[in-house]
Amino acid sequence: MKVCIIGSNGHVGHAYQEICNLPEIEFVGIAPGTSEKNGDGTPLESIPDFYRDKMPYYESYQEMLTKTKPDMAIVSTIFGLIGSIIIDCAKQKVDVFAEKPVLISDSTRIWYEHSKCQDLYT
Repeated sequence: MKVCIIGSNGHVGHAYQEICNLPEIEFVGIAPGTSEKNGDGTPLESIPDFYRDKMPYYESYQEMLTKTKPDMAIVSTIFGLIGSIIIDCAKQKVDVFAEKPVLISDSTRIWYEHSKCQDLYT
């Protein structure tokens, strides 16, 4: 099974550790979930060298999905981006293991962070 990783936040390390030694798993690439920059010009999300040493690195997850044709994507990036990345994966018939919460936009993230329901889902 070909697996890729999108993002490096949250529990991506746990997901990686659970399957990295299975003989049927081939990690085909890793990419950040966003190309956005912080105010100082540094990447909003960076990929640790640990993962770059284990699999090919792509600047764009969309390019990675197209070139590697994975069976599954581990998605663990900025909350407000997870939902749209899942949609992109679904369009290419890629199964997804995603970090929670699954949000479609930053405004949804703001609602989530201020919701009294948050404790029910974390």
